[in-house]
Amino acid sequence: MRLYFVRNRDNGLYLHWLDGRLAYWGSNEEADVYHTRGGAYEAGESAFDFDDAARELYEIIEIDTEAGLNALRDLYEVHNLGDFIHEIRESEGLGWEGPQVTKWRDTCRKAKKLLQNRSQSAM
Repeated sequence: MRLYFVRNRDNGLYLHWLDGRLAYWGSNEEADVYHTRGGAYEAGESAFDFDDAARELYEIIEIDTEAGLNALRDLYEVHNLGDFIHEIRESEGLGWEGPQVTKWRDTCRKAKKLLQNRSQSAM
């Protein structure tokens, strides 16, 4: 699956409609997501109907989620990413409940679950 976003080339901010008004976000996590390139293009065009100069600054960003999942799977095949928790714990120096250790542990669990769900749905 591919996801598309509209981003300003000049400042890196992403397009987002908020209560019928144009807003901008610093990351694509909060930006409007389009499932087709055409949808993203139309959103960019409609946002800048009357401003040709601003329209030239916008680009469509494409994210291939399948490629990301494949890369994550490959990383797990090469090395269990969860094993790095020991290095993170040592460098953070706050034990097993330190914020970075906790974040890494939770992220690895989510990644494993995502990969497991993906392999089960492929069957």
